[in-house]
Amino acid sequence: MESLALAAAILVATTIFGGPISIIIARLTRSINKKISIFFTLVFAIPAFIVGLYLVTLNIGFGGRLMGLFGLITSAIGAAKAVLR
Repeated sequence: MESLALAAAILVATTIFGGPISIIIARLTRSINKKISIFFTLVFAIPAFIVGLYLVTLNIGFGGRLMGLFGLITSAIGAAKAVLR
């Protein structure tokens, strides 16, 4: 049971922290090289997007879906800021 709790914590942490980190890195485009910024933004944004989408589509409570939606939206914003800038 401990390994299941650890797996759930890693999934939730990925979506909760990956999205905002991708937004922060996307905003640092001016201070670092653009290609490096896009790469590191996508490294954090793609897993957060996938896990967020997974959490939104699961049959779980409202809190889990809300965390998934948060990760989904923030990672999409971060990726869009990095790629479209």
